[in-house]
Amino acid sequence: MYLYKFRTLNKNSLSGLANRELWFDKLTNQNDPFEGGCIIDSSLSKSLQRYAQSQIGLNHITYNTDLFKLTSVHHPDKLSPTELLVEFGKRCASDFIRRIREESLICSFSYFDEGEIDDPLFNTHMWGHYSDGLRGFCLVFDEKSLSEDIFNNSGKLAKGFHVEYQNSPKSINISELLKVDNGVIKLSNELEVANLVARISTTKSEDWAREKEVRFISFSKNHLLKFKQTSLLKIVIGEKMSSPDRELLLSIVKLKYPNVEVLIMKRQYNSYRLVTHPMQSTI
Repeated sequence: MYLYKFRTLNKNSLSGLANRELWFDKLTNQNDPFEGGCIIDSSLSKSLQRYAQSQIGLNHITYNTDLFKLTSVHHPDKLSPTELLVEFGKRCASDFIRRIREESLICSFSYFDEGEIDDPLFNTHMWGHYSDGLRGFCLVFDEKSLSEDIFNNSGKLAKGFHVEYQNSPKSINISELLKVDNGVIKLSNELEVANLVARISTTKSEDWAREKEVRFISFSKNHLLKFKQTSLLKIVIGEKMSSPDRELLLSIVKLKYPNVEVLIMKRQYNSYRLVTHPMQSTI
């Protein structure tokens, strides 16, 4: 499988190419205004319901006071233990979603598998939206090799996921965030939380389906992660790139990636199709 990274030609993209680095950015900085959105399901699991009911009586006052401090619910005495626990769960879920949006680091690619018909490399939307209307370039990676690079160079804290496209956001249940352990309410463990992060961060509207996105989520604090020279298979240059920019890009390729195949993406005459040609071609 191939992974495509469409780039506008600028100082950052050239620096990343020269240094064999990929930039992982915050979820809040992506171009989809709905990034990280989800539906909060406030229904309680049976174990949480039993826990709430167990607080009626001896511990009711303490329970109300503690949850009031955590949720800022006014007049907690007017709510049942179950209702208070629901409010606490909703507060936890909201805080969790906020942290995902602010702290999750991602790097996105389009993918193509041999045998598929729809190849994003020839998608005019991708070149227009992410590569400055054929004035930029596209990096073609080997998926397996690049995945290993990202995993290892993140301290084994990053993984790739295929984005799911659907008509409504995914939901998270507050029971997935809260657990009862020996009679005490606790937050879920790191693995369960990581799965929730992946679910929320890899769901987008069907409007984006043409991008066929693979999204790497990193829990590392590093925004820049290295990749091997051999993970990059091809570089496809848009035909509208200026001659000085093309010369600069090719000088980096010659120095850093001597074995990489270089292609030119061109508009096909009398059509809306895009076609690739070898770099030396004058077609």
